[in-house]
Amino acid sequence: MKRGYVFSLLLALVLVLVGGPRVLAQSDVPNVQVAGTGIVDGTVTIVEATVPGPGWVVIHADQDGKPGAVIGYAPLAEGANNDVVVNVDANAATPVLHAMLHVDEGTVGTFEFPGPDVPLKVNDSIVMARFSSAPVVEATEAMSAPGSMPTTGAAIPTSSVLAIVVTILAILAVGAVFFRRSRSIQV
Repeated sequence: MKRGYVFSLLLALVLVLVGGPRVLAQSDVPNVQVAGTGIVDGTVTIVEATVPGPGWVVIHADQDGKPGAVIGYAPLAEGANNDVVVNVDANAATPVLHAMLHVDEGTVGTFEFPGPDVPLKVNDSIVMARFSSAPVVEATEAMSAPGSMPTTGAAIPTSSVLAIVVTILAILAVGAVFFRRSRSIQV
């Protein structure tokens, strides 16, 4: 009985140590968040862009509800990039724009799209956020400022979901061992 208890406890501990940190480390999940300010002085501010390696944040004009022509881009370093300013062609902007993450697979530091610097995908979904190109008007008593549009990022990667499931199973295994132990002590 004691041997099974020790084995179960060690197994649960290993599962938590292996799976637990992955659940907590969500900052490495590719995502892009745009400031709610639209285009200001020919630039768009990206609040945060997280990429797994060197990449690009690319601003696309809208074409029938989907990303169209590229109107601006800026390089990204691996990991989280904060307050990235992207120069855009304001004359080519549409009312809705798309901030999209692209990989830097060709010549590093040279934007090559179309070409090897394709959009970054997570679980077969392109990582991007739609936003309004219109600058935010400051609120006055007569009118209120428009709300910012929601930002989107990638879905939770399969490895994170697996880590959550493993952590839950480890907790249940430990609970079962303690339940058996307390039950055998009472008998």
